[in-house]
Amino acid sequence: MTGLGRHAATDGSFGKSAGSALFRGAGLVGLAVILGLIMLYWGTRDDGALDVTTPGDTADVSDDDGGSGGTTTDSVPGNDDGTDVGTSVPTTVGSESPVTTDAPEGEGTVAPPSEVTVIAANAVGTPGLAGGLRDDLTVMNYKVDVANAPNSSVSKVYFKQGFRGNAREIVDNLGKDPSIIQRLPNDGSVTIQNDDDGARIAAAQVIIIIGSDDIF
Repeated sequence: MTGLGRHAATDGSFGKSAGSALFRGAGLVGLAVILGLIMLYWGTRDDGALDVTTPGDTADVSDDDGGSGGTTTDSVPGNDDGTDVGTSVPTTVGSESPVTTDAPEGEGTVAPPSEVTVIAANAVGTPGLAGGLRDDLTVMNYKVDVANAPNSSVSKVYFKQGFRGNAREIVDNLGKDPSIIQRLPNDGSVTIQNDDDGARIAAAQVIIIIGSDDIF
């Protein structure tokens, strides 16, 4: 009895046809993937060139010799429109501003005693006070001018500009209190007898007034 339906051929033609169709489908899919990758690649490029960025690519701010010190620049931010609102501010790394202090006038600088004239002025009236001080100063190799001065209850060692060191040396050698050292005023208030024209005061660099406070 003959069936009404149509049966597949037994010679394998159906299998061959199915395999061919599967192969063509796989080929089309592979081609589509390749085209998609090419379009994706070129679609992300503006100039067609390949950028290769490696991590850690930063501006070099080290010294020429490879050190990390030196001077760097802190940039001042600009406006929102990209215009600059300032200039670069140089920042020095690892440096300190030197700090200097001025010593008191003439302190530490001592002129050769043989070139310094010292007036030893007796402001007490007791004979021999200035003479005794002259002997001590002569031993220190100072040139000494002995004089009398108006009576004073306070002893002072005055110095002219640049000779504070010599005044301190004299006071230290005599074992006296350095608080008696003072800059010679320019108002003419310090005088000695027999010096009407001020020539003796003008010729001296240090003037010692021996007062009645018994310091000398």
